[in-house]
Formats: sequence, C-alpha cells, structure tokens
Amino acid sequence: AFLLNRSSDLLGSSLWGEGFFVHEYVNPQIEISIHEDSSFEKTATKVVLAHDYIDRLLHIVTGRKNILHSPYLGLKEHGYEEDGKGALRGYACGHWLRGFDKYPISEDNKYKPFKTTLKDIFDDLMATENLGIGIEKVGYTEKVVIKPKEDFYVNYVTVRLPNQVKVKSKISEKKYYSSILIGAAKGWENEEAMGLDEYNTQSNFVTPITRVKNQYKRITKYIYGPYAGEFIRRKQLSKYPNLDHKNDQEVFVFALKREGRNYSLRYWQDDLENEPKGVYSPETSYNLLYSPSNLLFKHSKFIAPSLVNNRDSVIRFGSSKGNSNLRTKQKGKRTVIENNDIPCSELGFPLYVPKELELEHELSQELKEKLNGTTIINGKEVKNIYGLFEFVNQKGDIERGFFLSLKPKGKGKWKFLKAFNYDVFRN
Repeated sequence: AFLLNRSSDLLGSSLWGEGFFVHEYVNPQIEISIHEDSSFEKTATKVVLAHDYIDRLLHIVTGRKNILHSPYLGLKEHGYEEDGKGALRGYACGHWLRGFDKYPISEDNKYKPFKTTLKDIFDDLMATENLGIGIEKVGYTEKVVIKPKEDFYVNYVTVRLPNQVKVKSKISEKKYYSSILIGAAKGWENEEAMGLDEYNTQSNFVTPITRVKNQYKRITKYIYGPYAGEFIRRKQLSKYPNLDHKNDQEVFVFALKREGRNYSLRYWQDDLENEPKGVYSPETSYNLLYSPSNLLFKHSKFIAPSLVNNRDSVIRFGSSKGNSNLRTKQKGKRTVIENNDIPCSELGFPLYVPKELELEHELSQELKEKLNGTTIINGKEVKNIYGLFEFVNQKGDIERGFFLSLKPKGKGKWKFLKAFNYDVFRN
C-alpha cells in the first residue's frame, strides 16, 4: 500500500544530454510511504503530480513559467475551481522508489535522475487519458492547453458559412484502422516470480477493416505495472547500495486519491463495482484502469468512426504481452475482459465520419472574427474553431464538419472533417 504525505515545494531541475531532459526534483510536493502486509519493511519515495511535472518541463524548454493550462490535470491549489479528473497522477523514478536521493552530494552518492522528454509525457497522456494538446490564449497569455481530446470536437454549431458552396468530398483513409496497439511499452518484461501476472502491458487487436493497413497506436513509455513497481521497491538503497537496476531511471505512474492532507493509491474499491478477477492478489492490485482493454474504451470515439458500417462485427483480440485474464467492471459501466473480442457497437457513436470535405468560400472580416471568436456552450466558453462549421452544398443540403485547415488567400480554400449525423444514423 502507498501513503502519500505533503512535503515542501518543488525546487529545481537540470538539463543533461542530447535530446533528453533529466529532471532532479529536490524536495517535491508529495512524499509516499510504501508498505505491504508481508515481511518487507515500509519504505518511502518522492513523487510529483502531473500538472507540476509538465509545467516544469515546459519551463525548461521555453524558459517561461506557468504556461500550462489544464483543468483536467490541475488542482484547486493551482488556481482551478476544482481538482481535475486526472490531477492525482503521481510520477516517480526508479531510484526514488529505492530510496535514493540527490543529497548529500558526494562521490559515493550513486543517485541517478530520471530521463524524459515532453514528447514522452505527451504520448503518455494521449495513450492513458486520451488527452489532446493545443496552444490557446488564456486571458492575455498564450498557454499550452491540455484537455480531453473530445473537447477539440464540440458537437455544436459555432460558425455558419453564409454562401452556398460547392463541396468536394474524399475518403480519409488514414482514419480507418485495421489494427489497434495500445498499452505500455515497458514494465511488463519482469523476469521475476509472479511477473507473468502483470496486467498493465500492451495488447494488439484486429478490426473488421481489411482494405487499408493502418494501426491505431497509443503506447506510453512510462511504467504502470504494479509488479514492476514492487520488484524495484524491494531493492532498497540500504540493502543494495551498489545494485544497478534496469528501471532505475524509468518513470513510474500511480493513480492516487486524497486522504485528508495525504494521498494514497487507488484500489479496486475506489473505481470498480466488484473485486477484479483473473489476477493473483486483487486486494493489493492498483492502476486497474490502465489495462489495455480499459484504455481502448477511453479511445472509443476515435476508433469508432472507421467502424460505423461494421457495428454488427467485432474487434478481435489478437495478443498480449502479459496477463490477459484480468476482468474488471468500472462503476456504472460494462465488464471488461482483457482477452475478449469487443463488439463494435460497444464503442458507441463516433464523433466524425472518416471523410474530408473541401470547399471554396471567401474569408470576410466578419467570418474571420467568428473563426477567432468563442461561444458559450453549457456555461463554458469554447473556441469556435473547435465547434461545428455549417454550410449549404451545391445540392442545397446542409452539411457540417470540424475545421481542419484554411488557405485564406483569394477565394479561400477550406477543409473539414465530416461530422457524424446522429439523427440520420438513428433513422
């Protein structure tokens, strides 16, 4: 079990090595105490929460402070109205789990700061939370915005093109997927007792699409596996001061919850309706929502577009790198069995159709202002560019799409991703 306690503020970081950011967080905000019911003694480690982690990386890259805006990853302490759904994600390196620290600085201190890049953390968030990244003006300042990818596809008309237009459409083959690879690139290759019980690995699925060979790939380089975390935790500095472990500089991620002024791991009781099946020790299992099949359902609205005409078919389970017998049921949701086929209909409705719409329409000053403006939708301010664009085609039919690109010179060449018509589908 993990018990997290507040510590002092995040103080510093350094940049080493070509192409890598090596971060040394001295006295970070969070401290974890790790203990178990077996004979292995209680240990403690540092972690840093997602918002602080990314904000620090952005500071290193840009030289600017506080340029991250993410209600999804932020806490009230960051100035947001409430704790975000993904705010309590704790990141730690292997050496922290083993009890190493940068201080005291000496020739005998073998502490290794972990290595990561902005791409690594962005890939992690896209794979495990299906988040999108953009640049927006928040107030008068340009900031990096991280939010659920669905928020970039708002099913509400924000801009209407005033003139009738000639629309050309073409299939977007790149948005049809014949296979899916999803999960973690590391942490499941444990050559230890019970290593094969690791469930947070990666899995491959095959869709009914056969005419194209595109893979929907969402892989994180970070480690979510409980066994990998426990194996390295047991190699404590006090007993193994000279041991060089392969995961010393890897990044481990933990799903956390608040307990008063502290934090602790989320177990099955926090997220599931009943005890998970197919795992050796359900009572000590954590990070249960990061198994490959659970991740796949987080991406359902972006996999579903290519399968809208195959709703009576299934996505077939292909293979897995670890324990594919895990069975979980989130509160209020379906039961997910890792090695089962998935009916396409269970992915729900897609956000769009894999079809690009091209047209010409002059960019007037009024239209330019709308393009750069915002709309209040359900009490929230949304950039118009994320909403639906509506226009009348050469046949007099109304069409809608999500903005892709614009070449404003001359007649103005627009490109949209065709919106999914829920009403037509239901009829």
